[in-house]
Amino acid sequence: LLPLAIWGLLIYHKQPMRLLTLFGIYGYAMSVFIPTAILCTVPNTIFRWCLILTAAGISGLSIIMNVKKNFMDALQHKGVFYLAGIAAIHLGLAIGLQLYFFLY
Repeated sequence: LLPLAIWGLLIYHKQPMRLLTLFGIYGYAMSVFIPTAILCTVPNTIFRWCLILTAAGISGLSIIMNVKKNFMDALQHKGVFYLAGIAAIHLGLAIGLQLYFFLY
């Protein structure tokens, strides 16, 4: 859903980026959650939260760095707000994963 929203925003602001490219960026960014899921079997809540937040930071930064140029070219200084929104949505996804998927 997030790659589709990013694509729509970029199309709206006349700075197109291929949708398949965005799905690829998002897929590769989310791959950091695979080893995180394995390591979250450790029965320590603080350790799990640290893992999830670290994985969210790494994957979110990967997404932001790959779409930053397009947003900044299209919106100059306002692009920072869009990038912050993408980061917040991504952080919300990671917290949701921790609260619902890694709950055992």
